[in-house]
Amino acid sequence: MKKLYYGGPILTMDKCLPRVSAVLTENGRISAVGDINNLNTTNAQRIDLQGRTLMPGFVDGHSHAISVGLNMNHSCELTGCTSFEEMLERIRAFRREKDLTHGEPIRCRGYDPAILKEGCHPTAKVLDALGFDNPIGCFHQSGHLAVYNSVAMRQAGVNSKTFVCPKDGYAGRDEKGELTGYFEESAKNVVGRLFSTDYDYNAVKEAVRVAQDAYIRHGFTTIQEGGANQETRVRHILQLAQERVLKIDLVTYLAATPKTEGLWKECIDQFQRGYRNRLKIGGVKLFLDGSPQARTAWLTKPYEGETEYRGYPMLRDEQVEQRLRLALKYGLQTLAHCNGDAASEQYLAAYEKLAGEGANVAALRPVMVHAQTVRYDQLARMSRIGMMPSFFVGHCYFWGDTHIKNLGDRGYRISPMKRALEQGLVCSLHQDSPVTPPDMLHSIWCAVNRISRDGVTVGQANKVDCYEALIAATHGGAYTYFEEDTKGILRQGAVADFVILDRDPTAVDSMEIKDIHVLQTIKEDQVIYTA
Repeated sequence: MKKLYYGGPILTMDKCLPRVSAVLTENGRISAVGDINNLNTTNAQRIDLQGRTLMPGFVDGHSHAISVGLNMNHSCELTGCTSFEEMLERIRAFRREKDLTHGEPIRCRGYDPAILKEGCHPTAKVLDALGFDNPIGCFHQSGHLAVYNSVAMRQAGVNSKTFVCPKDGYAGRDEKGELTGYFEESAKNVVGRLFSTDYDYNAVKEAVRVAQDAYIRHGFTTIQEGGANQETRVRHILQLAQERVLKIDLVTYLAATPKTEGLWKECIDQFQRGYRNRLKIGGVKLFLDGSPQARTAWLTKPYEGETEYRGYPMLRDEQVEQRLRLALKYGLQTLAHCNGDAASEQYLAAYEKLAGEGANVAALRPVMVHAQTVRYDQLARMSRIGMMPSFFVGHCYFWGDTHIKNLGDRGYRISPMKRALEQGLVCSLHQDSPVTPPDMLHSIWCAVNRISRDGVTVGQANKVDCYEALIAATHGGAYTYFEEDTKGILRQGAVADFVILDRDPTAVDSMEIKDIHVLQTIKEDQVIYTA
């Protein structure tokens, strides 16, 4: 069936033809765009936008879609808590609601010292005040650190006398040398195993149903699972596709470890032609450092107030090179979590070495995920080898004030999207959900305004034009997945993946962008969500 969309602003994300008056579709594809008077609209179903705005559906630059659903179904949500007491009250309510009164582990997520009135992390002593016999783990909003109660530490066999902290982690101690319950990076895993459930297929299936509905409500038509780190999780994802559970496209990235090479081969064999039932294997993912708001991101210069401490790496240089060589062998794209500029340097230098040896790095479009403190000189080098950044620009709002406190002047240069575009880099945007909600309009607002929670402008020089931010939110993500000809853009032959908004983001006051509503999400010309 032919459909004609007209009667409102239509943003194409095509710089050669930024706006048109009509889009014609047929069989889930765009057959023509342009002036309505020049299109063959015979026998087309006419869809009057009535002043609403049509644009390509949002394409997720990076997130953990399954974790979004699992957290919604199985974790006590602490996001937005402004005090320890509010945290404790939510835990009490969650324990009652889920009937966890028999000593079961209670997993909590999303607390953030940046908005707690106490201005610091809770401790085991704070959680012990609940008086529960449950092991309790409260995971920071970034996911890079956690606080456990005494029951959890005791059940994990962790105590102040015997605990030895790994090199890529840290455990807090008080003035007497006693563990406070605060653990970051790999150190948190020692106790965290109590809260790591190997969810069965039905739990994962339900999590995906819940998660994709959340993404769809926010206008996404392509999303990412950037953390398929366990073989069982990968098997579950493959089964999801087989059972046709997915309503929108899901691009999955596997763990980048040598022991998973066999799984890589198997997945490559199954997905040689791209998507199968809306699932595609995008490549592999590495973690190279931690979180800047948690002060675990790996920097080249110390944090403010420190003389030596710069965070720390997750992998040695030779380990990074080994994984990248293996990915090159199989022609797999790599995504690398790089928050600190030292992590960015490690990733960039490894690929520069491989390019110097003759490897066609640009053909694989390696992605630097987050790129919070990537330096301007590093952006220029990324351009030369074809590496692209995916910016978690929401940091400007959620943690801009924290970054300025922790990084000084460097804090104003986080997520340097404007400079990246000036270097000719293709950029995408993401929310790293479940770290923050999958709300692309909020990220676009952040990219345009760069306003912190406290109202501080976090780097005037890196504000971008709204249309540029929209391109990063759509066509930039499509470029990441080698789908720039068919997604994230309204042109002949592209997939008819659309989002309809109540207002034109380019025509409103820039501070109103985050308040724009998604009215419909359309996948391959079929409406899958209506507000």
